[in-house]
Amino acid sequence: MSIDIQVLRGNPDDAEIAALVCALVALKRATEPDEPAPPASWVGAPAGYESAGSWTAADPWR
Repeated sequence: MSIDIQVLRGNPDDAEIAALVCALVALKRATEPDEPAPPASWVGAPAGYESAGSWTAADPWR
């Protein structure tokens, strides 16, 4: 996710910066999943690699 912020007037004060940071943190937390995805959905798991979370999962020839 990418958020671009454009300041339309000069030098926001500390309260405005703090309010913006709090809003961005709340937005970030609201869009994160509550728990990680199950291992079966990890990249490499359906292909039968050793372990979907291991370094060898990216290279089936190891």
